[in-house]
Amino acid sequence: MTSFNVGMAFSRVLSPTLLLTANTWVRQDRVNYFPSAESFADQPATLSQSRRLTSTGLRSDLCIPVAGTLRRLAYKYRSLPLSEAFRTGLTDPAFNSPCVDASGAPVGNPSFTSSSANFSQ
Repeated sequence: MTSFNVGMAFSRVLSPTLLLTANTWVRQDRVNYFPSAESFADQPATLSQSRRLTSTGLRSDLCIPVAGTLRRLAYKYRSLPLSEAFRTGLTDPAFNSPCVDASGAPVGNPSFTSSSANFSQ
C-alpha cells in the first residue's frame, strides 16, 4: 500500500473588511495484491488486484462583515475517481471443469470447453 497527500493553502487580506482563503489538495491511495512469483504454485487459481483512489479538491471562501456579523461566501469542488483491476487465472485444469466423467469426477482436459463435448477415456 502506498499513499501520498499534498495540500496548499492561500490567505489574502483584500481590504480591512475582506479576507479571501483558498485550499487545494490531492491525495492518492494505491493498494496492490500480487500473486506468487510462480503462477502455477497458486492452486486452484492465481489472483491479483490493483486499486487506486484519488481525491482532489478546491475550497475557497470570502469573509465579509455585514451588519455586525461575519458572512462567508464559499465554493467547494471535490473529485474522487476510483480505478480497480482484478485478475484471476485458473491454474488447476480440473477446477471448475465443464466436463465430468461417468463417476462425476472432473475431466482436466483443457481442450474441452463445453459440457456437451464428446470424449472417451
